[in-house]
Amino acid sequence: MNGTTTLAPHGAETFPWVQQGRDGSRADREFSEVTVSLPPHFHGVDLAVDAELSAALEQAMQAITKLDSTHGVALAPLRGILLRAESVASSKIEQITAGVDVPRLWARPEPLAGRAFRA
Repeated sequence: MNGTTTLAPHGAETFPWVQQGRDGSRADREFSEVTVSLPPHFHGVDLAVDAELSAALEQAMQAITKLDSTHGVALAPLRGILLRAESVASSKIEQITAGVDVPRLWARPEPLAGRAFRA
């Protein structure tokens, strides 16, 4: 890459956690807050990519497009598991663990800041 682009590190914010049911272990029921990792904003950051990397990215995009057009229907049932596997892998890289309910919380239409999470 030409030059170096520096992004701010991930931040963290703690929110209250309110459990709605009585299920789970005692530790689960006594859980009162959750700390979330907040990635830095990078909208508008201009990343310089050298010709070699640009060519490799273009080749990869063409290969994915070809795979999707020739075998997309047959591979469709794997989409969910592949997405989940990628999510788990990237979380491990970032040293973040996420439970099964986290995607449901992300899908909430209202902003989370200032609101309590609910199990």
